[in-house]
Amino acid sequence: MEHALYLSRTDHTNDLEDKYTRVYFGAEFCQNLIPTAKELGSVLDLCEERKLDLTLLTPYVTDAGLDMLEPLFALMVARRPGSEVVINDWGTLRMINDRFDALVPVFGRLITRQKRGPRLSLLKGKVPDAMVDHFRRLGITVPIVRRFLSERRIGRIELDWPLQGLDVNLDFPDVKLSGTLYEPWVYVTTTRLCLTNACDQPEKVDRVGIFPCGRECETYTFRLTHPTVPVELRLKGNTQFYYNKDVPSETELEAMGIDRLVFEPEVPGG
Repeated sequence: MEHALYLSRTDHTNDLEDKYTRVYFGAEFCQNLIPTAKELGSVLDLCEERKLDLTLLTPYVTDAGLDMLEPLFALMVARRPGSEVVINDWGTLRMINDRFDALVPVFGRLITRQKRGPRLSLLKGKVPDAMVDHFRRLGITVPIVRRFLSERRIGRIELDWPLQGLDVNLDFPDVKLSGTLYEPWVYVTTTRLCLTNACDQPEKVDRVGIFPCGRECETYTFRLTHPTVPVELRLKGNTQFYYNKDVPSETELEAMGIDRLVFEPEVPGG
């Protein structure tokens, strides 16, 4: 089992332990948090110094976001060809394969179409078992989906372990796929409408929309509860998560084809 550390910011490097052989760095959920070339350069320095592999996290983006990613990809090709890029946007995938094929695309957890809603764990005993099983499966069981990934050089998919668990076996006869599991923070949902925006300005309490970013997510994380939700949610910027440390053993995960664990030392995001 490979172990990687999730770094939202460059000042989180104190969490690096000897067991980690890879760093995940970047932004999965918001293009306003895409690192600068200078920040990426410092992480590349760290990887070279400690002999670590690098995976760059990228979010869903607009055209402006693609423009922000382009110099980062160029820097990685120049300094660490063969490094991975987690893709959460189809335009980013096309850019990688058309112009930066020295980098390795990885299928991000925002586009795996995994069912993660915490209330799904409450369905057992209330609906047919076949429906419960459906919410534990992945779309890659469909052959055409696997071919689509293979044709675009994708051999790894990123996953969460939701409360209802996973029914997954990545040992397919037609394509070779490996899995990555993030823990302990499970991604639930995200949006361009950042509810953290202007959260420290009471006079704007009724304002709703997409506004200039003040990076409030770097300061605030919110706890969300509701009687119908079995766990506490955390709102970090524009994205919701919940904590789940109850995952199978490494031996069990490896039998499913999951050969990498990414540890999130805090709620991902700003």
